[in-house]
Amino acid sequence: MQILQLLLTILIAVFIVYFINSLVNRDLKKRDIIFDLINTFQNGITEIFTLGNSYIIQPDLEKERRIKSSFKAASILLSVIKDIKRDELMEKIFEDDRLVNHFFKFKIFLTDSPFGEKEPAYSESDVNDFQHKYGILLSYLYRCKLKIYS
Repeated sequence: MQILQLLLTILIAVFIVYFINSLVNRDLKKRDIIFDLINTFQNGITEIFTLGNSYIIQPDLEKERRIKSSFKAASILLSVIKDIKRDELMEKIFEDDRLVNHFFKFKIFLTDSPFGEKEPAYSESDVNDFQHKYGILLSYLYRCKLKIYS
């Protein structure tokens, strides 16, 4: 009888450990996926920043086309992030709509006038503002990444 009780206790303990382990693994996998999504978005933003700096210094149609294309790709990723933001973990990571606001401030700054004009003229303060907007967006993304595993 004691052996049967011991076996039953061990079986229950193994089941509980398995259940808790699967929940933890699922949560970690979810966090890894969210981290990868943010990382992909961040890489796109960094590419836009690099292209934008190059365009500001020496504008041409190819850079303009690549910037527009990169912003479309980043906008799609932002839509995905917004769609899954309803998840409890995502709500913890992304406060209100700050990511969207920072992204559009960054986008508007680069793609508004004089972008696309024959001879765009960006001043030194424009360049500084562009770099500042990128820094704010990047800083927010890093804060979001840190929240994932906290």
